[in-house]
Amino acid sequence: MELSDMMKKSASPQGMGVCHEFSIPNFCAVLKRHGVGEKICSGTFQVGSYDWNLTVYPSGSGDHDDDDKGQYISLFLELLTDPGTSHVKALKIFRIYNWSGDGSPTIEVGAESIYNSDVRSWGFSDVVTVESFKSQYLNYDRSLTIYCKVFVKEDYPTREPTIDDTGFVVPVTCSDIIGHLEQLLVRGEVAEVRFLVEQSEISAHRLIIAARSPLLYELAVSTDNNNNLVVRIDDMRAAVFRTVLQFIYTDELPPLFDLMVTDRRDGEVIAGDMLAAACRFHLDRMKAMCENLVANYMSEDNMLSMLKLARRYNCSKLEECCIEFISLQHVAKEVLKRSID
Repeated sequence: MELSDMMKKSASPQGMGVCHEFSIPNFCAVLKRHGVGEKICSGTFQVGSYDWNLTVYPSGSGDHDDDDKGQYISLFLELLTDPGTSHVKALKIFRIYNWSGDGSPTIEVGAESIYNSDVRSWGFSDVVTVESFKSQYLNYDRSLTIYCKVFVKEDYPTREPTIDDTGFVVPVTCSDIIGHLEQLLVRGEVAEVRFLVEQSEISAHRLIIAARSPLLYELAVSTDNNNNLVVRIDDMRAAVFRTVLQFIYTDELPPLFDLMVTDRRDGEVIAGDMLAAACRFHLDRMKAMCENLVANYMSEDNMLSMLKLARRYNCSKLEECCIEFISLQHVAKEVLKRSID
């Protein structure tokens, strides 16, 4: 089993931090091999002057009542460096994205904890149930990917007293910038660009498009909008183009039911069209999301067409997923039967 670790540094009021990405392939098989209290550790990464890793308990850490043991996935952040007499205050935020396309929310849990030489592991024993995870939070290649942001304040108890020590806290509301941008798109206020897709005219904002999709921006500025002309988008459904714009404004895809998916076949077609659109406008993050949507619609009836789709748009991971699916014994028999018929 080849584990994958990636790391990106960032800054915040907490100080210099790290976003660590940890992937565990074939997670369902991992679940079968790891009982309650058995863990998998990420590679070592450094935040501040300390070494850390992520610890995943596929069947739970065991910190549950007997009835709940084995029902939850547990996540912990572990301090590997002995801090000696120091105390280290760390803010950790775990995130797991929903890849099912059913509208279920992204999992995000976080807290500040104080680490010392006696207590070097903090986390969450009931992040998500195993059953919910298998149905909603597996990647298209059946792997588990965990994102963990870590910010560190060193020598927390020995620093000079500050107003924080009084327990004074002003509640800060969650950011709603995404909602504001989404409403800006919906209302079309002060929009300078108009797109004609099928028979629908769709308005957008040039500055946002320029920041998010240079290719689409070049297409927009190549048309003289001062003469009340519109940018024509051919070979694309209006619903799919609206999805492209929603991604550009919010960095997320709408649930498929928002696109009026009526049945599985309809969902399969729309997911494929969205993948094509993401490739057309060079939206790599959207492309990866659409690969997950396409994989969720894979079946014995469409496996070969899915493989062709993956190859057409150079989706190597999706192609591997298709080949792995086709190689399953019962699926391979179906392929052989159809080739004979």
